[in-house]
Amino acid sequence: MVGQLWQVLLSLGPLCGLKSFLDLLSVSTKATAPEFHMLVLFCDATTHLVTVLDDLEMYEQQRPFTLPDYSTMAAFLNSFTYKVQYSTVLSVSENIEACVTCYCTVVVLYM
Repeated sequence: MVGQLWQVLLSLGPLCGLKSFLDLLSVSTKATAPEFHMLVLFCDATTHLVTVLDDLEMYEQQRPFTLPDYSTMAAFLNSFTYKVQYSTVLSVSENIEACVTCYCTVVVLYM
């Protein structure tokens, strides 16, 4: 399931549809669009998955994601979190579940 969600995110455009997510957020600062629910599900599932992977699975077998996938994920989630925190929606960013879960996933990916 996580791999399929990742493929959907990749299909959204450059850097996993970062511009699309930010445009949606500018329309509705509550982040209630289905795309945000998918992003939260992906981040939560990926965070749990990455924390239980051992080195063999992650680096040698490269499953469920390849090393370039992890790099792309980290770049997308880091950019999304940064742009939400330092944009005009700063006052509501603490209430956006997608921002919090993206941040948690970035922290796990950078460990």
